[in-house]
Amino acid sequence: MHISPSSVRSSALGKAFEPLQLDDSAMLAVGLLAEVGKKESSKFWPYLRILPGANDLHIPLLWPEEDRRRLLAGSPLELAAEQQQLGLREQWSGIQAMAKDVPEFSAELTEEDWLWAHAIVLTRALPFGNELSLIPGLDLANHQLGSNNTCSIGVAAPDGKVVEATESAQLEGKNPEAVLTAGRDHAAGEQVFIDYDGGVGLRLAWEMVHTYGFVPNNMPAYAGRPVFFEGVQAADPMARQKQALFEALGADPEVLQGFWHEVRPLPAQCRAMAPKLRLAHLKQEDGEIAADLAAWRAEPKATLQALQSPISKENEKKVAEQVVNTCTEALAELPGEEELKEKALMPQTADEEPLQVRTRLAARVLLGERLALETCVREWTVWSAARANELDLATLLKAAEAAVALGAGGPELRSLVAGAALRRRSELDGPTALAFSELLSQLGLHPEDDLMLVLADLTTPALYMY
Repeated sequence: MHISPSSVRSSALGKAFEPLQLDDSAMLAVGLLAEVGKKESSKFWPYLRILPGANDLHIPLLWPEEDRRRLLAGSPLELAAEQQQLGLREQWSGIQAMAKDVPEFSAELTEEDWLWAHAIVLTRALPFGNELSLIPGLDLANHQLGSNNTCSIGVAAPDGKVVEATESAQLEGKNPEAVLTAGRDHAAGEQVFIDYDGGVGLRLAWEMVHTYGFVPNNMPAYAGRPVFFEGVQAADPMARQKQALFEALGADPEVLQGFWHEVRPLPAQCRAMAPKLRLAHLKQEDGEIAADLAAWRAEPKATLQALQSPISKENEKKVAEQVVNTCTEALAELPGEEELKEKALMPQTADEEPLQVRTRLAARVLLGERLALETCVREWTVWSAARANELDLATLLKAAEAAVALGAGGPELRSLVAGAALRRRSELDGPTALAFSELLSQLGLHPEDDLMLVLADLTTPALYMY
């Protein structure tokens, strides 16, 4: 028993609102409110009674405007929530204009009810077939990153087991049901979680708050924010060639005029926008690739592959300046780190006011944004200098240790640190060699690696000093 967009559309209620061309989320909200209007006579009444009220749903859609603008100042989430609410209010105007002629829809329902219904859909709808549905009982499962318990569709077999809901099974009259499958054994009384992100790991803190009204505790895994980068300028003499290149690659050429990029506190993610920006800043004097593009003889796939690496020193400098300036400007709009930490660490209590919850959630989102932006700035200043062998070892060591502490260590950082240590081996004294050895060990470099053996030789005199 569940509420789905298709079931609402096929009902008299759905047909009455058909001229409005409502999307699936709106159809679900309409179906939910129709059941709410029936009150005790609804077959979903036991489910409706346990649904949280507006004050217990902490998504920004339901925040008072003053709180939203103050707490989310500087974050793209503030604008996203505002635009979402404006769109829903416009939808409600159309529904309200038609509702007087729809007996299945209670005249007592208000705009606040409409926003609440959408909040329920956002926070609780689960995939069922090719659409999202409200599935009583199953939507009680809370989130845990990496949980291997899964939601699916199945039918009951004669032995009581659940099997795949094939077309032949449904033709036999077996109705498909929502199924929660445990990925491991659970103890009696143990809570059963699901991963709201399906194990993909793509949702950021701001998306979790926007959709579900909470930020998980393992914050670094959810840190990040979308950042808008300007692209090819209209006055660019090679603008037409660059646009044609993107079209030939099957991409939207409008992306070149400017694009949103999801920045995370990971070196690779902080550099993933570079190919587009290298193309945007490409000039005819930037070598053979630029000359071929200007003459309309650039091979699209080969050009795209070439853009994965720096094109010229001047081009890469322009890209670095744009990334650093864009991220620095975004950082300037956010509150300071200490202020945010104080709010993010506010203790959670059973009787806390909604404003306290909003304050803590907003601070955690903005902290995640700061972490991503600061990592991106560091990636394009400190790490760019390190790659160019322009950074002293002491500064590199401090930056790398900070990256590891923030959970941003990985193979790329290990390779960068190891390369710098090899190039500047003559500058390593005993204590510095020891520090590099410990750092590279944390980054996963094998003790028998040639560099680790060299560092061990340099470290031995330093150990005798203690």
